[in-house]
Amino acid sequence: MKIAVFSDSHGRIHNCLSALESIGDVDHILHLGDSAADAEDIGIVYPEIPITYVCGNSDFCAGGAYEKMIELSGMRLFLCHGHTLGVKNGFSELARAAQSADIALFGHTHEIYSGEADGVRLFNPGSICLPASTAPSFGILTIENGQIFAEHKFL
Repeated sequence: MKIAVFSDSHGRIHNCLSALESIGDVDHILHLGDSAADAEDIGIVYPEIPITYVCGNSDFCAGGAYEKMIELSGMRLFLCHGHTLGVKNGFSELARAAQSADIALFGHTHEIYSGEADGVRLFNPGSICLPASTAPSFGILTIENGQIFAEHKFL
């Protein structure tokens, strides 16, 4: 299973669409907030690809979730934007919230990250439109044989 992971598009989906064109077929799209409306717009362009998203601090989602636990191909993925879990100040709250996940995905910092905290695997795709220090970035997760492979891609 191949999954595209976006975060922090902030109303500018053109980079998300360019990324999807560049990587070819994907089985699922994840958007980690800021802007949840962008995820809905991507769904209009790619109605055949399932999209799961969470809200971020700039979304003000009425009834939308800031955190979700989903299962794809037998793996548990914890999705959040990260602002409610203080990811700019460390990852301990995120690790606690995602304790039962195989991987925790977050955004908010606009910085790519791949690592571990308190035994929980963490991945931040960075910002697809407003990166803090790199080129616009996104993530690709590949789930094969009970393993998750995560990589950063740049436009």
